Amino acid sequence: MTDTISHEATELYLYVSNTQDAYRAYFLPCVTNLAKHKAKGVFSKDLALKSLLRVATMAAKDYCREHCSVFDKWSDVFPMAARKQCAEALFDSAIEHMEAVA
Repeated sequence: MTDTISHEATELYLYVSNTQDAYRAYFLPCVTNLAKHKAKGVFSKDLALKSLLRVATMAAKDYCREHCSVFDKWSDVFPMAARKQCAEALFDSAIEHMEAVA
């Protein structure tokens, strides 16, 4: 899953997956919402990726607050392409999570 994405996207994906605050505050509520949409039959992959892109963006900001210099801009550390790749990896994890719970 994380073999074909950039180093930045892998780092961000691992941060979301392994940090309790990011996982519980950002990822799990998003997965719960996606599961509700899937149960209703109105699930859209494009909207799911957009939602997970927000998760990746919030996690990128948190990562930079914790690990980067004051002079580093979070959007330079994690450019949009890396955040989109992370959102796609998070989408795969979300699908696996929804299938495991169901």
